Amino acid sequence: GAYLSRMNELLIPLLRHDQLLLEITACYLVLDLSSGKIRLASAGHPPPLLFCQATGARWLYENRVLRGSALALQDHAHYPTIECKANPGDSVVLYTDGLFNIENEEGSPYGEERLLRSAQGLSGDPLTAIFKGLEQDAAAFSPENTFGDDVCLVGFLLRKLL
Repeated sequence: GAYLSRMNELLIPLLRHDQLLLEITACYLVLDLSSGKIRLASAGHPPPLLFCQATGARWLYENRVLRGSALALQDHAHYPTIECKANPGDSVVLYTDGLFNIENEEGSPYGEERLLRSAQGLSGDPLTAIFKGLEQDAAAFSPENTFGDDVCLVGFLLRKLL
């Protein structure tokens, strides 16, 4: 959280202009490989997905307030640090909002809840299949079968504790 707060302060003079408003999100995640402890902070970034062997897919954290504001939007922004745990066999997937900010022909959004349902259907799959499945499901929702914004997925499988 402290790192994102400092990043916010450094980006404000660079990114705030009268005619330009950029919304930059970030997620800073650290995994302790000896304990499985995850510490993360979010600057307006969507919550990562946690794929648990025992319980399936869910958000890594539920409280939307913990997202914080996007970078360079607020002076002296505070970004709380969230702590949770991953167990051996669990995977975590981080993604950009381009993955779910798409609409179908009627103008209905794909949205985060549909993304979560898609993730739940992929629970137990290898990480590469999860990436491919999430991307294919979201793209199929679009009339053009494409994305209007950038899409990036990053993740890890915690094989074992060290």
